[in-house]
Amino acid sequence: MHTRTTGVVAAMISLGAGLILTPAASATTEIESTTAPTIVAEDASGVVIARDETFRLRAVPSVSRAITVTTRPGARVTITAKGTKPKTALANETGTATFTRLKAGKVHTVRSDKQKVSVVPVLHVGRAFDLTVMTTADIDTVDLTWSHKVTKARGGDDITYTVTAISEQNSEAITVNTTEPRATLTGLDPRALYSFAVTPRNALGDGKSSTARMSRSLIDITGLPAPTVDDAPDTGSGHAESVATPEPAPAPAPAPRPAPASASASAPTPVQAPAFRTIWACPEGFTDVDDTCTQSREYTFTETTETSPYTYSQIFHQTGWQNGSFTPSPCSYGTYHSNGPQGEGCYVAAGPTGYYTTGKDAPPAGWTDDGEQYTKTVRIKDSTPDGFTDNDTEWVRTTDKVAQVVPA
Repeated sequence: MHTRTTGVVAAMISLGAGLILTPAASATTEIESTTAPTIVAEDASGVVIARDETFRLRAVPSVSRAITVTTRPGARVTITAKGTKPKTALANETGTATFTRLKAGKVHTVRSDKQKVSVVPVLHVGRAFDLTVMTTADIDTVDLTWSHKVTKARGGDDITYTVTAISEQNSEAITVNTTEPRATLTGLDPRALYSFAVTPRNALGDGKSSTARMSRSLIDITGLPAPTVDDAPDTGSGHAESVATPEPAPAPAPAPRPAPASASASAPTPVQAPAFRTIWACPEGFTDVDDTCTQSREYTFTETTETSPYTYSQIFHQTGWQNGSFTPSPCSYGTYHSNGPQGEGCYVAAGPTGYYTTGKDAPPAGWTDDGEQYTKTVRIKDSTPDGFTDNDTEWVRTTDKVAQVVPA
């Protein structure tokens, strides 16, 4: 029998007297068979027919002082570093294992399934500080510099910086990336006010941004003229493309040359653009402590008087001495002993004789006697002022830095 089928059946396979139907790959697939079907694919390229099942060992920093290893599920993973005790773990069903409490900034070696990689755990990157934005000879260009504490524990030479400038008039940011604590941004609108930001980044991601905001436009600050071409199209690189202007009309015939100017009439002196910079500083009354504006206040105390009632004790007054004695049994005083060295009887130990009286105790250490009771003056720390926190040494509060435009 010769059968031609067109439709949604992708394959029909004859097995004895039974049939197995598989879902359609396409409504245009055609099958032509006599005793066994022939499957025709619309597109035979790009079909995965085999895959390397070898698991490649990877290790990356995941959180502060930790790394995550990817390998074969169930594989034993060992991590070592010079001067530290090796750690071992088994990869879970997804093939990952995480090691924590590692030495940040130190090279660690990870081994699993006869593979070996090196990785450096890090801490979260710290914020940049002392961001300064300065004008240049070009009215649409500024130079930025900043400071940043770069340590091996926080990423070392692998730290990068993203520098952005964004204005209220245009939501599209001008951005550059750099590995140095300096950058140049160009293509700024001289009439706009910009906010600048520097964001450090390491293997764990972005740190906190340091920002500075202009309070005056570049035209106002520098005194340079505005560009002659307004609203030039943006090329996407931060620069504006030149806009073609129509050819000028033919110039009229030249006028007679004027008489030379006197020697006293000198050429005008070019206006030197003043240089300003925007700094990010702590407000008055705050000091910069590890890039955080901090204000501290010493503790204050309130004195109060504590009281305690008198305490009394018995006092023995000796009047004589009693020698030891033994009275044979039966006896009516002393301590009874049976089968003692002198037989049964009572012993009276030698000791002083006298009488007791009750007397007031001396004031405890740090207390005084006011004639009625014991008293002590104590200092109680006052409650933490609003807006402050107690760091067990003093009261402190923090705030953000503010932008200040100052002469360069």
